Amino acid sequence: MRNNLTIRKAAIEDSEQLVELRKVLLSSGETHYASKNKEDDLAWQRAYREWLKENISNKNVAILVGEYGKEKDICACVIGVIDLRAPMVGALNGKVGWGQSLVVRQDRRGLGIAEAIMEHLHSWFKENKVNKIVAQSSKMAEEFNRKRGYLETGEKLLIKVIE
Repeated sequence: MRNNLTIRKAAIEDSEQLVELRKVLLSSGETHYASKNKEDDLAWQRAYREWLKENISNKNVAILVGEYGKEKDICACVIGVIDLRAPMVGALNGKVGWGQSLVVRQDRRGLGIAEAIMEHLHSWFKENKVNKIVAQSSKMAEEFNRKRGYLETGEKLLIKVIE
């Protein structure tokens, strides 16, 4: 399988395919970050395209994509962001990785692509001296993350929208 998989950093030309993949997470569902209507759906897509333009070359952001086989269509993506926080146990340099938006296209699931792209993301974090990673996980991905060594913190992640 891994011989058929190419993982690379995203390029700006990948933007539309990245929007399509991220729709799996953001265009519907019961999560706090999912669109509740057409207006929300179009808004996050516009904002994500702009965010990609601004961050595709950001040294503290890794937008990784996977291509499987001879096709050059992107079948997977994940985003890693390096946060600079006050030093803490496990991150004395203040660097904490944030992993989010892991998506594998439906027709490519079960091939080990998610595992491979996460290994690649972990390597990128290590190269950047990040020793602690926080992963935002949907219910569907909780077991996947546990198998990768992610632990529940015992703390709740609370969200507040300020306007």
